Amino acid sequence: MAARAVSQIMRNQGSGLIANISSGASMDEYYNPMFRIAMSGIDRMTTAIAHDLRPHGVSVVSIWPRWVRTEWVALAARQPRPGFEVTETDLGASDTPEFTGRAIAALSSDPDVMSRSGRIFPVVQLAYDYRFTDIDGTRPELDDHTRKWMRKLQIIHATLEDHPEMT
Repeated sequence: MAARAVSQIMRNQGSGLIANISSGASMDEYYNPMFRIAMSGIDRMTTAIAHDLRPHGVSVVSIWPRWVRTEWVALAARQPRPGFEVTETDLGASDTPEFTGRAIAALSSDPDVMSRSGRIFPVVQLAYDYRFTDIDGTRPELDDHTRKWMRKLQIIHATLEDHPEMT
């Protein structure tokens, strides 16, 4: 696992950022069950590793991208396959891989990134927090769905801060 490999270097230098890529499917009933379970595992791993690395100055976050306009997603939009259907609406609402990369770059240059450690962030929230855009200059709207999850994630984070024995 990459996090294990780099965490020793980061511990030794007393700083660093591990950004895990997950999905809102970890806490919602869409997509298939195996995908939801895998994403839940990533989010839980994020909080566990963040707990262990916090004393060493290493921040660990989980990022929830929207649809990412990869070659695989573009192909699925043109040639749907069972189990992976991408509509034109999905494709139109997708972001480039660079958008998520810009989120990670913004986090890594934040001198207060430790305050975000152990938390989950929709990529659109980070775009508004750090004021970055996708490579075409656009920034997705902070829609009702993202706002709903921002509130839910804030409540989860506050609860875990008030009750550390739950982590």
